[in-house]
Amino acid sequence: MRLFCFLIAILPISLAAQSEFGVQAQLGGGYEYNPFNTGISHPDSSSNAAIRSGAFQYTSLRMSWQQEWDNSELRTALHGQYFYFPGLKAANLFRPGADLKYQFNFSEDASLYTDLRYRAYQTERGVDPTAVLNIPASYRTYDGLLGDAFKPATNSSLQAELHVRNKLFASNRNSQLRYNRLGVRLEWKQRFRTEGKPSGYLYASIDINQRVYLEEELLLEEEFETFPEEEEEFEEEELEPEILSERIWRYQQFDLSYRFRKWDNLQLETGISLLNRTDVLQERLGYRQVQLITKLRYRNDRWSWSWNNSYTYRPYTQFDADPEGEELLLHQYWRTSLTATYQLSEEWQVFGRVSSVKRWRNQADQATTFLPYFNASGRVGIQFKI
Repeated sequence: MRLFCFLIAILPISLAAQSEFGVQAQLGGGYEYNPFNTGISHPDSSSNAAIRSGAFQYTSLRMSWQQEWDNSELRTALHGQYFYFPGLKAANLFRPGADLKYQFNFSEDASLYTDLRYRAYQTERGVDPTAVLNIPASYRTYDGLLGDAFKPATNSSLQAELHVRNKLFASNRNSQLRYNRLGVRLEWKQRFRTEGKPSGYLYASIDINQRVYLEEELLLEEEFETFPEEEEEFEEEELEPEILSERIWRYQQFDLSYRFRKWDNLQLETGISLLNRTDVLQERLGYRQVQLITKLRYRNDRWSWSWNNSYTYRPYTQFDADPEGEELLLHQYWRTSLTATYQLSEEWQVFGRVSSVKRWRNQADQATTFLPYFNASGRVGIQFKI
């Protein structure tokens, strides 16, 4: 919250200095199928839960400010999204955030930058139904980043970053879970130019980080998967409740993608992501993940279309998929989204978005937790921007 107070305090100063200030607001509504990501088990299983769905109202607001000096640039932003479900209030969701970024340019080819971010996920959904550890769905995060960007050669750029994160889950009746993350990231970007044709871009990045989870009194259940968007999971076999004080996971990720433009209006990006997770203390919850990504974008004077797809294949290295231990656990995800906007005027536009997530796992008939599920949502609305 200190970051929020700081940004609010400097906004009047920035306006008085005739800085660049922007506001973007969205208002709309839609419908979400299975917002709780309720799993589907075997028809004869007594653990089946009813899938709930509902219509919602959507509100989004973003205020940003930017100030530039001879060699410096400062950017701030306050933003928030609110999803209100009139007939399913437990699914209400509020996502506030704040950003503060400063960049110092040594020259046209080299700069040093720092970035501070605050994010929160506030909801009435109680314990996260997709998590098998007994933790709430609500959380807040603080992120810090220090980076150096420079151009080692013509049409090439390189970024080196040091990043930290503190994530605190909402407290429950048993305890409060948090983790600290420390990592480094390198990204290389190469531009390919052909006379008379749009440029193509090749991206390659390496991210190495360690996460230390701390909990004074944490009761373990059978397995755990946290929020699908963040790709962070805990799993445990069917054990007696026990106390967990610390867990350390290390991640090594390599991303490679290529983006090119066709006919000036159509842009295609395709890539692959390789991720390895090591369970340092228990040596049993690691996995190796492969993700394929495709993004297609189209833009003209009025219309803008964006279609994103990703497929994730995640086999665990030691965790059993069934009580008999005949095969290791395997998870698969398919995520897709389609977003369209139409420009009514310079300030006004209408938008629409549909998205879905599908999860598979092996041994679904025998499983009682971490079940396959399907989630889909769609919304339409209007946006104002100055």
